[in-house]
Amino acid sequence: MSIELAEVIVENGIVYRLGEHDLYYPDLGLPEGTDYNIGKYGLMRWEYL
Repeated sequence: MSIELAEVIVENGIVYRLGEHDLYYPDLGLPEGTDYNIGKYGLMRWEYL
């Protein structure tokens, strides 16, 4: 018995896309214009990662 799943669903204003293993993942992204100074500790964290 196979259930047909929707490719895209919207719930509470968030778009979810069907991914691997039939799991829904939120379709998230950063807004445009997010280039700002992250400071000394932000740069240190970025280099660590």
